[in-house]
Amino acid sequence: MSLTTGFIAGCIWGDDSSLKLEVVDLSRAAEGIIYRSARFGHIELPEGMSLAESIYLDRHKPYWDLRATIIRQERRNVATGALIDPYDE
Repeated sequence: MSLTTGFIAGCIWGDDSSLKLEVVDLSRAAEGIIYRSARFGHIELPEGMSLAESIYLDRHKPYWDLRATIIRQERRNVATGALIDPYDE
């Protein structure tokens, strides 16, 4: 199966403490055109896991759209359940 979607992970300038995920559109790669987007928003990948371990791709009927299951890292306040912004710590 040939996929037209790829993924890259890297740090944002000024924040090298964690890896963030971006999507790469490879549908026009043969023409020398590659698009990059953050269509999933800011996703922090888990420490100690590779990019390949963090993403699972599959297709579902009836249209066989490509779907991704992404393992992400979150930090939350146990008492309130509130999401803690890593830049606020």
